[in-house]
Amino acid sequence: MWTIRISAIAKRGLRNGILTGGLIAALAAGGCEALGGGNKTLRGPSVTAASHPTLEDFPLPSGFALVSDSSRSVASGSTRWVDYEFSGRTGWSQIIRFFMDTLPSAGWTLRTRQLRNGGVYEMRFESNREECDVRVRRVRGKTVLNIEIRPQPQGSADRLPRPVQTP
Repeated sequence: MWTIRISAIAKRGLRNGILTGGLIAALAAGGCEALGGGNKTLRGPSVTAASHPTLEDFPLPSGFALVSDSSRSVASGSTRWVDYEFSGRTGWSQIIRFFMDTLPSAGWTLRTRQLRNGGVYEMRFESNREECDVRVRRVRGKTVLNIEIRPQPQGSADRLPRPVQTP
């Protein structure tokens, strides 16, 4: 009985050693890309674009519903302030990839992206008139999107001063 346990443990150790060796070899040969690292981790089934009446020029992933209690918007002429929350079942990595692939075609330029504390992935986009923050997070098995769109700062008081160059 002891020999069976010892041999089973030895087999597991050998198998784990082989797996660990394979992992080290994959990293040495191709870095994190060999394991699906980098942007490749954001692959998944493609997500189609949908629209919302207030966001007709801003593509949204299909299958997401507006959370009315957590959303608000104000528009005056061509100026709008939007703070919307959407909820859906598509995985967060597919949604991140959707925005990174789709928004540039709609005239939005990705400025920053980062994973924040609490598992919130945040992206900032700009168009020639507006700036937008997109936050993606998981809550109770659903993917939650927070989209904030506001006019780009126009006046000197709204923007940081440019650094002074000395001759």
